[in-house]
Amino acid sequence: MKKLFLFLFAFSMKIVSGQHNLTAAPWHAKVESALALIKEYEPEIYETIKTSYIQVGGISGENEMHAWAFALKESRYNSTIPWIMLDSKALTDFTVKNIAGLLLHEALHLAYWDKGVDGKIYFTKSDSDIKVEHTYIYNYQLNFLKKIRASKNDQQFCLDIMHYLRLTVYNN
Repeated sequence: MKKLFLFLFAFSMKIVSGQHNLTAAPWHAKVESALALIKEYEPEIYETIKTSYIQVGGISGENEMHAWAFALKESRYNSTIPWIMLDSKALTDFTVKNIAGLLLHEALHLAYWDKGVDGKIYFTKSDSDIKVEHTYIYNYQLNFLKKIRASKNDQQFCLDIMHYLRLTVYNN
């Protein structure tokens, strides 16, 4: 059902960029600005994003720590299609730098699933594997936010999630 939703949603949106940015006009400029930051500061991660389809939708959260984005890989026609879904509330409320952090975070998941850390492929199956993946990715995201001089509030947002998930914070 999720795949059908993504497929139908993608075709109901106007494609506005050669980067597979399927976001509608109200959010398009923010996403493009966020992509430009990633391209400038993290060109290798940008290459992962460039091959992904980015779209916006409502992502419901059941707990106090709402999901603001997610990544997935869809197999279709003997190929894999990477997707990054951003929550519409995040695009409305967040700064461009925080959106860049979200895109980077989800692209890191896609890259992690392909290559793992140090070129080793990991198939996350257990809670401890997922915690290792999130510890690595959230720390990378936090360092990226510092590198692009994101506001203290944007950095604190990332730290709050890390504390909520009980992840180790490195070099803070």
